[in-house]
Amino acid sequence: MDLNANELEMLNYWREKDVLGRLRARNKGKKPFYFLDGPPYVSGDLHPGQMWVKAVKDITLRYRRMRGYDVRDMPGYDVHGLPIENKVEKKLELKSKQEIEEKIGVE
Repeated sequence: MDLNANELEMLNYWREKDVLGRLRARNKGKKPFYFLDGPPYVSGDLHPGQMWVKAVKDITLRYRRMRGYDVRDMPGYDVHGLPIENKVEKKLELKSKQEIEEKIGVE
């Protein structure tokens, strides 16, 4: 069994038949299910725990779609990193990224 060939065959079928588009159209206006996914891998390198969580989220969304929910799934993003960084720079009276490296950086 050639798993790569099977995957490509299935993807092509889904694309040709517009399976996801038709499913979304069928569920439009039905009971909503909103899912905002957090930003990926913000805390370091990818590890099996993150992959597990992604798989569980994917299964949940697919299940809800198959059950007739109007699923809105959005990728999240980190909006707090830069504002926090700016406040720390101000509090520590740092004027440049070079100063951050020189005064509080870790090698």
